[in-house]
Amino acid sequence: MIYDPEIAATSWSPSDEFTNFLEKHFRRKLTIDQVCDILEEQAVPSVDALVAPTLDPPMLQHVAVQNKKFIQERDKEIAVSQRAMLNATGPLCTLHDQLEQDNSLKPADLKLILEQTLCLLGSANTQLSILRRKKVLASINKSKINLATQPLLNAKKLLFGEDFPSISSKEAELSRGLAKNLAPKQKFFRPPRFQQSQQRNSHNSSNNGKL
Repeated sequence: MIYDPEIAATSWSPSDEFTNFLEKHFRRKLTIDQVCDILEEQAVPSVDALVAPTLDPPMLQHVAVQNKKFIQERDKEIAVSQRAMLNATGPLCTLHDQLEQDNSLKPADLKLILEQTLCLLGSANTQLSILRRKKVLASINKSKINLATQPLLNAKKLLFGEDFPSISSKEAELSRGLAKNLAPKQKFFRPPRFQQSQQRNSHNSSNNGKL
């Protein structure tokens, strides 16, 4: 039977252990070293379709000069997420190649490859969520964009989740406290006592003259 993506698939509930694995790895971004460790053994095949395409320079010539930098930066952000998603084809295609060659894989090796794939997909998913949060926060308050990278482990099915307001307020308090500590201390000049007495005498003399 040939696989048909048009056939509606029913959802299912994984085991508690697998659920915890998915919840953890689909809400965090892998470090560059972690990604390289996976791709070092399960590299992405050398196929043009598996490379995040570069924006065509001739297309930028049709963009207004004042918008060109914005278009390039926005495309770069999306390309990074696309590249992260395509990284998952490394272990997946390696697995396909092994099966195609009828190489016998131990269940533990097969499980490892699938878990590596899920970790890469989870990292790409997290990057996309961060990008979406940045777009929303930029329209509300650009100074809050850095909050988009906060780990929102209890967000569940929401992009920000119920914890975000408290995280945002704590970050604001921390920023205010830091700004207060870094602010230059104002030093008030207090003249020497001898100079103060001279100033008082001078002031009294001028008042006596007016009388």
